[in-house]
Amino acid sequence: MQEARMEKPPKWQLYCDLKGEAQYLQKEYWTNYLDKMVEEKGAGDEADRWNTLLENFTMEQQYEVFEEYDGLNAGLAKHLILVVALPLLVRGHSIQVQLVDDIMCLRVPNLYKLQLGLPANVDRLRTHSFFDTKIRRLIIVCPIEEPMIAELEDDEVFEPLSTNAKAAEPASEEIPVPTVTETPSASDDLLFDVI
Repeated sequence: MQEARMEKPPKWQLYCDLKGEAQYLQKEYWTNYLDKMVEEKGAGDEADRWNTLLENFTMEQQYEVFEEYDGLNAGLAKHLILVVALPLLVRGHSIQVQLVDDIMCLRVPNLYKLQLGLPANVDRLRTHSFFDTKIRRLIIVCPIEEPMIAELEDDEVFEPLSTNAKAAEPASEEIPVPTVTETPSASDDLLFDVI
């Protein structure tokens, strides 16, 4: 009974857009993309095709354009696209998403909870999300923040040391070595007291 009330982590897939397509930020693109997938895939009538897509939806990958995250391609990515399966939801009104730098938290109260460390910092102000009710997937498109690179002014350039500068020589001094003059007795041994 306790297990039924616990929020479970949903299944998810992370993709990288390596070209920086602005169309991924538009809901119309995803609606057309899904309609096209229904037409091309599956057999039977339209309801059967949508049910097939609901059960086994994966996005089509294109080498060096749109790939599933593999640990190596995040450095080249312009957008991270997270696809989260939420099969128990009919509408997306209760989905809560929070983004802070490279941490993403998704929660649907009493149903789902997901916390992910993303491979790069994302721009949370330009992030868009879309929930499709037919395949019950949440698609989150996160533009990757460009790292802040400060340029040095001409007067801030560090110059190398001149060849005439001498390195500080370590001072050589002798360290006195203590000498043992008497042997400790058994009564002075702390270990002897313990035993």
